[in-house]
Amino acid sequence: MRFGIIMPTYQRPNLLKRAIESVLAQTYEDWVLVVADDGSGDDTESVIRAYANQDKRIIPSPSEENQGVNASRNRALDLLLKLLSARYLKERRLSIRLSSRGRMALDRV
Repeated sequence: MRFGIIMPTYQRPNLLKRAIESVLAQTYEDWVLVVADDGSGDDTESVIRAYANQDKRIIPSPSEENQGVNASRNRALDLLLKLLSARYLKERRLSIRLSSRGRMALDRV
């Protein structure tokens, strides 16, 4: 079973490092972490990208402007797709969904 972890953040690069490190230190390794930066004007985005470059399970979800923690959380949740067992996805559905929302590609997950 893969865990999906959503981490909204805003202008907390030092606290963010500790939070991401705590996920990386988990003994259970089947997880994906979506870090939703809420338009930070500091070093936060570069911290996220540095971790994402080291571990493909870490997915940056940046915002250009501060919209609040709920908007960040919802943006991260928007990357999750609900699929009923009686339905199916066409092969490009995820790529189309991402491009239509202006999100970065998640094809490395």
